Amino acid sequence: MRPAPCVWYHGRLTYAALTKWVAAHFFYWDQVSGRRRPRGLAGGARSVCLLIEVTGQLWRIVEPELAELGFELVEIECVPHGRGQIVRIYLDKTPGRISLDDCAMASRVLSPVLDAEDVVPGGYILEVSSPGLDRPVRKPEHFVKYTGEQVKLTTHAPVGGRTRFTGVIRGHEDGMIVLEVDGQTVSIHGENLKKARLNR
Repeated sequence: MRPAPCVWYHGRLTYAALTKWVAAHFFYWDQVSGRRRPRGLAGGARSVCLLIEVTGQLWRIVEPELAELGFELVEIECVPHGRGQIVRIYLDKTPGRISLDDCAMASRVLSPVLDAEDVVPGGYILEVSSPGLDRPVRKPEHFVKYTGEQVKLTTHAPVGGRTRFTGVIRGHEDGMIVLEVDGQTVSIHGENLKKARLNR
């Protein structure tokens, strides 16, 4: 089954499309029992759908706000915390480096906006920081920019029986992240990317 369109950081994500995508990737049809069974997804497909949908909504809200401040949104991570989430926002700027004052300013601007939008179920704790040396890579242009660098990458659904990869970025082509892992070329659909960081 072909993955449904699911480009969450460009605002085209829908819950229905994502549900189909998760069902296609995290479940298989057991011909013996005649039932659909999970492929080992902890917490269930529904929680994954909700988490990625929330992340997509945050991208649509946060990215233009940071752009007005002269910052680039690099990545958003949502980490379960009690009944809510820790929302980690990584930003960068060109030229120069992100300072503590930049992070504080971004936090002051984003907090009331996120409060008003109320997209994080159960509340949230906002953390704003610079990407650091092991900076996140998320957008297609990130993978093009850092071609030749080593990356640690995690996927939502298994690729070749695994979800964690350490390899060298070889580019981004037709929606696919291309890595060299142990001398082999591995292609990972951008929609399947959970997290990736440079391994410096």
